Amino acid sequence: MTVHAPTSIADALREMKEVLGDRILLDEEVRSLYRSDFGRMVDRLPGAVARCASAEEVAEVVRFCRERRIPVVPRGQGHTQSGQATTDVGVVLDTAAMQTIHEIDGAGETATVDSGLTWRQLVQATTERGLVPRVLTNNLNVAIGGTLSMAGLGVASFRYGTQADNVDELQVVTGAGEIVTCSREHNRELFDVVRCSLGQFGIITRAKVRLRRAKPRVRKYYLLYDDLGALMEDAKRVMDPSNPTFSSLESWCTPCFQGIKKIGEGMELWEGVQTFAYWMYPLHLTVEHDAGQEPDASLLKERHQCGPPII
Repeated sequence: MTVHAPTSIADALREMKEVLGDRILLDEEVRSLYRSDFGRMVDRLPGAVARCASAEEVAEVVRFCRERRIPVVPRGQGHTQSGQATTDVGVVLDTAAMQTIHEIDGAGETATVDSGLTWRQLVQATTERGLVPRVLTNNLNVAIGGTLSMAGLGVASFRYGTQADNVDELQVVTGAGEIVTCSREHNRELFDVVRCSLGQFGIITRAKVRLRRAKPRVRKYYLLYDDLGALMEDAKRVMDPSNPTFSSLESWCTPCFQGIKKIGEGMELWEGVQTFAYWMYPLHLTVEHDAGQEPDASLLKERHQCGPPII
């Protein structure tokens, strides 16, 4: 590897633009769009933005930055929470323009796509063929490469694991600027470290993700519990691998406000007042079905909800 003589990062970034052209953006107005992420907890102004449209362009930027020791951070839709998708002074490598769907294999139930494609775009393409990705996050407007770098949890994770568990092959640009294809059978170490690694060990540029057959209609069941133990017992039944009935599961806890008690001066919570709440536990379940084969509430006859399901 060639290491260039020390120079200011600003000078190096101007050189990068001369070498790599219009895909390198130095205008402060543009760079300001990348100074934070979804979490809005970190504010950093990058020195440049590289909008790449291919793995080769990503590799070229990485090699340039490596040789000149310039920090580089990959970014899809910027949905990170703590500033992982931005950098101070260095280069934000924007992969959002990489959105090609290379193949949808109906027989093999896989899709090979560029990492900048969003899950929503993939769903729109696969549902036309009666297929969907095995696991989807609640927000579909996030990049496939981004969630594979984070794990990617969804309402079907109880059955299939994370989105990162459901990828068969990756194309990755390494820290050395090399383009490498990896899978469970080839370059396994790279395959394992780039998944769920926040882009620290390589930049995902293409992925072969697993799909599944999907029925055209969905019925949602809404169950409400006032007993956490009953909820957990029913959730275990739903998640039982021998019970394929339900395609998604989502639950949480929510307080039902009951009142306020005065405990001191003022109205500051826990200093002047104390609140009381009754905890409730909603459970959402879905069942996919064909037209004319709608499921009914008998599916829930052995469930122990505190009231009838709202369907």
